[in-house]
Amino acid sequence: MGRWAQARRTGGGDNPLNFMTFALNTDIDEMQVTYNKPISAEALDPTDFRTNPNDILGNTIVQVFNNTIRVTFDDEITGEPTLTYEGTGSNVVTPQTIAQT
Repeated sequence: MGRWAQARRTGGGDNPLNFMTFALNTDIDEMQVTYNKPISAEALDPTDFRTNPNDILGNTIVQVFNNTIRVTFDDEITGEPTLTYEGTGSNVVTPQTIAQT
């Protein structure tokens, strides 16, 4: 069996879904989120983003780069270790939790 057949059989190859790869706390109430593929801020609902453990919800999203957005939250997020996305964005992994840096 060739290498291609093995990769296909075990689920190898490109992942068709978009997912968060990096979350950077850029201000006391902002986080910059990078995805593995281009993402549209307009296609996402800010309230689908929340921090953990205090469940602070996002309230705005702006486009930074083609694969990066900035989410502003309702309150200070300094000290919140993770970010969770639970939404209905097309072809986006949900739910997904990522550590913020």
